[in-house]
This record gives sequence, structure tokens and C-alpha cells, in this order.
Amino acid sequence: MEDGNTGRDGAALLRRALGSPLLLSLLGLAATRVWLQCNMFGSYAQSDDGIVSVVSNAFYGGTMVVAALIAHFRRPSAAAERAMGPLSFLVMTVATLVIIAGKESGVHGTVIGGAVIAGIGGAVGGGMWTVVYRRLPLTQAVLYGFASLGLGSLGGLAFSFLPNLASYVASAFMPAVALLGFQQSLKIPEVPPAAGAVYDREPGRSVVRFFAGIAAFSFALGIARGFPVGEAIPFDAGMRLLHQLGVAALSAFVIWWAIVARRRLSFKLLWGLEVAVMALGIVLLALFPGSLTGAGVAIINIADTFMLGVLWVTLQDVARHSTRHVYVIYGAAWAARVVFRNVGRILIAVVGSSMTALTSLAAVLVFAVALSMVLLLSSNVLVARPLFGAKVLAEKAGGTGRTVGGQQGGCFPATGSVVSTSAEGRAIGRSEERATVDGEGDAPAVPGEPPALDARTELRERFGLSERELEVLEPLSQGRSKAYIADMLFISENTVRAHVKRIYAKLDVHNRQELLDRLGPYRF
Repeated sequence: MEDGNTGRDGAALLRRALGSPLLLSLLGLAATRVWLQCNMFGSYAQSDDGIVSVVSNAFYGGTMVVAALIAHFRRPSAAAERAMGPLSFLVMTVATLVIIAGKESGVHGTVIGGAVIAGIGGAVGGGMWTVVYRRLPLTQAVLYGFASLGLGSLGGLAFSFLPNLASYVASAFMPAVALLGFQQSLKIPEVPPAAGAVYDREPGRSVVRFFAGIAAFSFALGIARGFPVGEAIPFDAGMRLLHQLGVAALSAFVIWWAIVARRRLSFKLLWGLEVAVMALGIVLLALFPGSLTGAGVAIINIADTFMLGVLWVTLQDVARHSTRHVYVIYGAAWAARVVFRNVGRILIAVVGSSMTALTSLAAVLVFAVALSMVLLLSSNVLVARPLFGAKVLAEKAGGTGRTVGGQQGGCFPATGSVVSTSAEGRAIGRSEERATVDGEGDAPAVPGEPPALDARTELRERFGLSERELEVLEPLSQGRSKAYIADMLFISENTVRAHVKRIYAKLDVHNRQELLDRLGPYRF
């Protein structure tokens, strides 16, 4: 019954979200991606656009580094953020016109000049959307982020079958579409995050680990995209369909998993899909050279493109729960992806013709992927807040919980006090849902108080609570609203109410205060 209700609830949520004209403007991100494919990667009529892709990506990553540094030392104003829209439209349109002029005249230098402008325009065009997506609760960010990725792949696929000039001309309209969507998206009200700026407390070593994993995997992608001869590999119709439809299918799966089926979305799951696709492509390259080289590279391109969605929603979660400006977070992480991928692409282009070096490079490729797995295939890549986690990890001290970022860290309160926080994705202003925090720091130990019990084991055995009821009970005991819990667990408020009713019945309580009294000695 629960699974059926969950599926219906998720489908209803999906229909409501896609029926909102204002939220639909978020899909303007897809127009930016179509433009990037056409102008920086030759519409993926081959694995990339050779030197044009290398040059444009160099300036793409460089622009992100510069933007991140500027935003770090001088926080952009709201007016500057809004100005990114018209600026991206101007730079991206000029880049397309210069590339068209160069290709039509046959002047290689003009094409390279267009690639330089395209790299800068791509960074500005993608960066402008980060400000909008940072405002969104997780459910909307996942839905529209991956919907834009899939829609962009379908649009790019259609453009790849157009004549070369027609593809560029059609792409010249994409910056205008993106600008219109961006300007509409700015009308979406910002919903403050419930968890607070918990990533500000992230230890430096885990940040280094995260960036190192992104860099290692991106380096491997760069090598694989030019493997084995160092040049772009032409894609026939079948390879184009495999690449772009593969991305669309993975995007649809993520939306189904998180929004329709309402299952927990974790970084580990997303990165596991990423590594699995990459590994399949490498196996085809290694075991079936020649006959399946195109298929192998197309599958690796799926991994490369799908990584856009994985990073996009991951960084959205980080930026949303940090006081650092969104340009700093996206700029630094995206630059790590682009720069190291370009280094790998240049390396394979330089040594690809040497079979001796190629063997060594294949070993480097496998090692880089393995290293990224070790660094990133963990349920808690960052420790201050599990990526996509609904709760902040508790910092235990003397058997008591420490509040992190202004909320009780994943523990039941030891007293009857209620810590309530307004729900993400709901209007702020209902007084009964406003955040109230009793204090921060370590709670003092109570002399003679019995040690905390493991909540899940004890409550499951003593009261017969199901795993889903335990998932609802923990935030409920922290004062979370039913709307918050619904967003957190990807279920409807009606389903939450049903779970709460069963929890009250099993624990023989009638209100939240009685619940807190009953749960006093328990800790998660």
C-alpha cells in the first residue's frame, strides 16, 4: 500500500511541478547546454571538435577560475548577478557568429578566435543559472536539473543531424531562449534552507578529497575521449543516438528514482552510476579495439555528460548550505572538472600516435578512474552534511549531541524542547514553523542520567516501528513540520500524516509533547 501511495504521490508531484509556468522557465538551462554542444563540441557529430574543443575548454575553465576568485574576494551584488543574463546572451551570440564566419571563410584563426569567445561565453552562460538554482529546495533542483540535462541531450541530438551551417545558425537562438528563461526564473522566490550553512564547517581534508576525486575522474575522461589515436572520433547516427539517448535515459531514471518513486537520492548512488558507465566504456575500448571503439567512446561521452547533472545538483546542495557565494563553489569545482579533463585530452593528443606510450596511458586511465572511486564512492564524501542528506551528522561528545549549523545534529533532543525549522519548498511565514534554536555547542551532561540508547534498534524492537516510520520519527522529534519531512523523504504530506498517526498509535501518545517525553532516553 505504501509503495503504491508513494508512486502516486510522486507522479502527482511531477505533474504539478511540470505544470507551473514559472518553474518551467528553469528548463532554460537546457538551451544553454544545447548551445554548448553546438559551439564547443561540434554538436557531438564526433567525440568532440578537436582543437576547437581544447581551446574553448581552456578558456571555459580559466574563466571559471577567475570568476571564483573575484567572487571570493568581492561578493557580487544582486544587480551583478542579474547582469550575467544579458552578458551571456551577448558573448554567446558573438561567439557563434565568429565561428560561423570562420567556418564559412575557411580561416582557421577566426574559428579559433570564436572558440576562445565560446569558452568565455559558456562559463558565463552556465554560471548565471547557479544563482537561480541555489534558491531551490532539493526536490525542484533535482527535477529541473536533470530534466534540463535530458532535454539538452535530445536537442543536441536533433542539431547534430542538421547541416553544419544550419546547426550553428539554429544554436544562435539558444542564448536568447536561455536569457528569457533566466529572467523569468529570477521571479521564483528564494526559500531559505532549513539546515543552515553547515558546509562552512567542512574540514579541509574532505574538501581536498572531493576536488581530487573530481580532478582524477575528469583527467580520465579527457584521455578516454581521444583514445586511442589522440584525435576526435566521428560518430555515425547510431553512436549519436547511443550517447544522447543514454544521457536522457539516465536523467529520466534519476527523476523517477527521486521524484516519482521517492527513494533516497545519494551522492554514492549518482557517482556509482557515473563510474559504472565509464567502466563499461573503458572495457569496450580495451577488449574490442577497432570494432567497438566508437561505441566505447560514445559510452564514455555518456559518463562525461551525465557528470554535468551529478555535479550540478551536488554543488547546488553545497552552495545552498554555505555562506560562500555560489560562483565560488561552482566555479572552483567546475574548473577542476574542465581543466583536468582538458589536460587529459591534450595528453592523449600528444602521445596517442605512439603505441608504447599508449599502453602506459591506458594504465594511467584505469588508475585515474580507480582513484576517483576510492575518493568519492563513499556515502559521506563530505562530513558536515551528507550530500543530499536530510539531516546533519551529530557530533557526539560525552554521549550528547552538538548542534551543527544551528540545528540538533541528527539526534533526538534529550529534553522536551522542540527545535522546529521551516520546510524547504514551502512559504516562509507560518509562525508555528519558524526556526527556533535553544542554543549551540555541547549540551551539558546530566549527572546520573542513563546512557543514550540506540534509537533505531530499541524503537524497532520495543514498539514495532517500520524503517519508514523511523525515518519519519527522527525529524518529527526534532520539531520538523510535516511539509519539511515530505520534502526530505520525497513523499506527500498526506503520506507523512498517515505515518505520524501510526507512530502515535504504536507509542501510545497523543501529541508531540508526549512523543518527546516518551523518546527522552533515545538517540539516533
